[in-house]
Amino acid sequence: MSHTLLWADLHTHQDVGYGRGSLERAIAIAQSHLDVWCATPQAAWPDLPDADSDIRERHLAGFEVTRVNWPRVKRLTAEADRPGEFVALLGYEWHSSRWGDWCLTYPTDEGDLVLPDTLEGLQEHARAAGALLIPHHVAYAAGRRGADFSMLAPDLTPVVEMYSEHGSSEHDRGPFAMHGHSMGGRSTANTLSALWAAGARVGVIAGTDDHLGCPGAYGEGLAGIWAAERTRAAVLEALHDRRTYAVTGDRVRLTFTVNGQPMGSEVGLTDRRRIEVGVDAPDELDRVEVLRDGRVIHRWFPDDAPPTAADLDAPVHCRIEFGWGPAGSVESTRVTEWLVTARIEGGQILDVLPCFQSGPFDEDRRNRVLERSDAHCRWESITSRRQAFRGIPTNAVILRIAGGVDTRLTLDLERPATDTVRASLGDLLVRNAVQFTGPFPSESLMAHRLVPQRMSRTAVAFDDDRPEPARYRVRVTESNGHMAWSSPIWVG
Repeated sequence: MSHTLLWADLHTHQDVGYGRGSLERAIAIAQSHLDVWCATPQAAWPDLPDADSDIRERHLAGFEVTRVNWPRVKRLTAEADRPGEFVALLGYEWHSSRWGDWCLTYPTDEGDLVLPDTLEGLQEHARAAGALLIPHHVAYAAGRRGADFSMLAPDLTPVVEMYSEHGSSEHDRGPFAMHGHSMGGRSTANTLSALWAAGARVGVIAGTDDHLGCPGAYGEGLAGIWAAERTRAAVLEALHDRRTYAVTGDRVRLTFTVNGQPMGSEVGLTDRRRIEVGVDAPDELDRVEVLRDGRVIHRWFPDDAPPTAADLDAPVHCRIEFGWGPAGSVESTRVTEWLVTARIEGGQILDVLPCFQSGPFDEDRRNRVLERSDAHCRWESITSRRQAFRGIPTNAVILRIAGGVDTRLTLDLERPATDTVRASLGDLLVRNAVQFTGPFPSESLMAHRLVPQRMSRTAVAFDDDRPEPARYRVRVTESNGHMAWSSPIWVG
């Protein structure tokens, strides 16, 4: 059976709970650029500590908002689901200091807000309802909101959230450390690497855990799901079968098989193992790694030869980034409105990838693509250093373009200033184009250097013949730091 890649955020928050932004706004944002979304309002914390009264009261008030609004959450989720076009799932989040935080995902619109005091009770309810339980930020220490892996139930938890705005739970070193919250650093024993080494067979996803009502917020995590179709049943089937992977922000297309079986599979013990990996990234690749039992056995680096006109024989990516502005003063909190139109002459826009983060929060103003055709793309956006995720005060749109050295890219700015930036694809092969919207320290816009296919795409195939059982997975790193991680494949 062939499968389609769907982009999903299964862990988001709005003002139902203790986030910000209306549920209606969140659904509109999700439908504008995602394939799958799940409502996960915060619902309970049975062992909520007494130490900080303000934190305690904020959580209890949020849980009451969820209880009162649960019928509305069910109704709006049901209305948002459009089989074949957009998948909306119903769920909620259950916190615990002892057992960790878990997102429950129902298979239908009829799920009740059932809130047991123990993880065992939550698992019993999920099993009776045919629901999934997906733990997140699992690498925090056990007893400090990290997942209690001793309670893992494979039938309920086929996948684990490896990455979110909290950081990465792959291992206790490397990028995306958990610095933005109060639960401390990553515990070696609670990482995915430790869980796999102990024999657990779980796949991975990422979800934003965004609290500003922005599903799919750039940089905070997305799940790639290889599903048979855009329906709830197909998405849940793919999650159960672990045909999933995690990305930090850039939508890296990742395929991975062992002996023809896809990520998440269990392959019978055999000493003949054909490993095949396909990567198509929207930006330059730094490396693609295949790991066996947690150790790298194959590492691929892109060709770093100087760009030539031949690189335009295949489509290229151009990232158009905008924002920045003043820092270190009261003006750094200002919000800048953008209205930009990109036009292509002598070429074609094949795809548009929005890279919009969640901040600054605004209920009414949006980051969204307004128009797109083969020859143009028009978008509006707001940027600020206030609420910038990891302090990055920019948004971006990535255009996939087919053309030649004389193809012209024109960027017409209407807000925050009136201006025009022009460059040929031949020029953008070797240098970027930067334009300021006014005198220092005004905001600016940059058309990045083009990313040729030979720098962003690869297909890797090799044999790893051996008699022992093994666990294989893939890790992708782009030059800009964004990453993707596949679910494992187990042999034997």
